[in-house]
Amino acid sequence: MTADVLAWVEDEASRAFPKETGGVLMGWQRPERAEFVVVHAVGPGSGSLHETHRFEPDNDHHVEAVGDVYQRSGRKVTYLGDWHTHPRGAPVMSRTDRRTLGAIASHTPSRCPEPLMVVLGGSPDVGWDSTAHTWVPRRLWRWELPGSEVLRMRSWVPAIGELADIGYPYR
Repeated sequence: MTADVLAWVEDEASRAFPKETGGVLMGWQRPERAEFVVVHAVGPGSGSLHETHRFEPDNDHHVEAVGDVYQRSGRKVTYLGDWHTHPRGAPVMSRTDRRTLGAIASHTPSRCPEPLMVVLGGSPDVGWDSTAHTWVPRRLWRWELPGSEVLRMRSWVPAIGELADIGYPYR
């Protein structure tokens, strides 16, 4: 994740505090290195619902924003998954988060069979911790939680000009 994207997401988390917020993540996958490269994040949208323990995104806003960034990047920067916050909480996935990750993976129009989910926990005064997860497809028994894998997250600073061919930054 580029350093500026992570900083922007943390700023969005602080603005919405003490309520949950979230959005989408965009970039590309490098399967040969088993990594996601996140170069853009989209906020919640004006039609989203923010509550203390619940967030519902503005899906129309997300679809429009993803399409816009995809086109402006020369069809190189795509939807990778979602990000959201757990204010005053830990950056761990809830049962609902796991179900959402599975729903994204199985939603054909998302074109994202292995979606990414970044969860931020904390507050503006203490700071934000974040974890990244990806979907692990498997058959579930009724009593099991959907599977996910915790990923190692690091801030990425692209080389000068490395993102110029895709029109980055998008803000």
